[in-house]
Amino acid sequence: MIDIQNLVPKTPTHPGEILADELEARNITQKDFAKKIGMQKSQLNEIIKGKRSFNADLAVLLEDTLDVSATYWLNAQQGYDLDLARQKRSVLTPETSY
Repeated sequence: MIDIQNLVPKTPTHPGEILADELEARNITQKDFAKKIGMQKSQLNEIIKGKRSFNADLAVLLEDTLDVSATYWLNAQQGYDLDLARQKRSVLTPETSY
């Protein structure tokens, strides 16, 4: 029997991908959003591309501007980090990947 607690995705979802989807759904460009939150567009792009991690300051900023809880963003980052760590720990098998 498969223990669903130990499932690891083949490709973990970085919270930057979720942010990109949120901006797209709201028809907000990266350039406009970066300006709104006082961040360089290149910095925001690195977050969206998964080259930078989410931290508490960014999570609170997103909570204030998008009305999506800071806890959600930090949990998404933590889940991503855990999935990456589990991938490094073991080779995925068909039974443990989804």
